Amino acid sequence: MQRIYFISLLFASARNGIVLIDEFENAIHTELLAEFARFIDILSKKFNTQVFITSHSKECIDAIIKNVTTPGELSLTALVETKAGIVQREYDGMKYLKLLNAGNVDIRRAH
Repeated sequence: MQRIYFISLLFASARNGIVLIDEFENAIHTELLAEFARFIDILSKKFNTQVFITSHSKECIDAIIKNVTTPGELSLTALVETKAGIVQREYDGMKYLKLLNAGNVDIRRAH
């Protein structure tokens, strides 16, 4: 609850600016990720903030993409280790949502 409260306060202080949330899912029970993602979406609109979130959790990424009101406004970036080295893969929210709805896609392995 403390983490949710602290992140909520960040939005008020970042009105018309940006909010950075590292490891979004830390200290948040997995059953609360969807509700928390919706809450962050509401706060970002209310305070007109751009939100940058990092996560290694597929459940977290899925909860965000499935629970925001406008997935088309999202952009996802994955750093993936390949035989050629580390590469960056980018997806817009709608494209990733389509991949997710087509099957249980992991952004770290999607092409």
